[in-house]
Amino acid sequence: MDFAMAVDQLVSFESCFEIVSDPRVQGRSFHPLNSVLFLVVAAVISGADGPAEIEDFGKERQDWLEQFIELPCGIPSHDTIGRILSIIKPAEFQKALLAWLSELRRTPDGDSPIVVPIDGKTARGSYTDAEKSNAIHIVSAWASDYGITLGQIAVDSKSNEITAVPQLLDMMELKGTIVTLDAMGCQKAIAKKVIEGGGDFTFAVKDNHQKLAAAIEQAFLDAYEAGLLESGFRSKTVREKGHGREEMRSYCVGSSRNLVADGRFRLVFVHFGDEQSQRTLSGSAGPR
Repeated sequence: MDFAMAVDQLVSFESCFEIVSDPRVQGRSFHPLNSVLFLVVAAVISGADGPAEIEDFGKERQDWLEQFIELPCGIPSHDTIGRILSIIKPAEFQKALLAWLSELRRTPDGDSPIVVPIDGKTARGSYTDAEKSNAIHIVSAWASDYGITLGQIAVDSKSNEITAVPQLLDMMELKGTIVTLDAMGCQKAIAKKVIEGGGDFTFAVKDNHQKLAAAIEQAFLDAYEAGLLESGFRSKTVREKGHGREEMRSYCVGSSRNLVADGRFRLVFVHFGDEQSQRTLSGSAGPR
């Protein structure tokens, strides 16, 4: 990256993060908020984990950082970094971060969407009873291309993950994103919220939506019988070798402007895909 491009990205960063309000007492703050936020984001992208490692990153890269931000009192201590992060509004920071990432993806040839997987995980060792009924479940939105978590919400149980997804979407700037969710998140209300926010989505479809899954399966069966090209479907096969195995993956993508999912609603326009894979290990092959 040349210096001119770095300066452009810095200007974009400052513009996007202006929405993050500074709750500190004016006149008694030694470190500009924008400088601290730039340090935090740069350090986390570089692999820093927590305020102490962010401080270490800042000290190691201070000469580089001073080309872009003001550090009138040097690198803030880890205590200061942690305190600032604890008092700013998370929703403002998350919205600013996604807006900045959206700016970074702009290229002369057009915009590349940001893929945002949303998934729930159970924190290991977070339960206290044998049934694990009180384990902590966290639903996260992840900017996978940048290695950054855009937001997290804790829920009481895995079954409540679906209620956290709309809250995460409300916290994010959805324009220019592709939100991906597993079958649990395949809900009309969630799809509507993503579209209204200017984003797109990729949802897994399983038997929790039996009629929709059956309609998509039938569309593939019809296309395979009539011919993929003749049906307007696209396919691609990828072969990979490594670690003593050979794997072949076949992808097929189709679309429909009039796919009837069930009697209550109609998908006006939908893209859907299928993946099949075969792995060869020690001379034996089998589908996955």
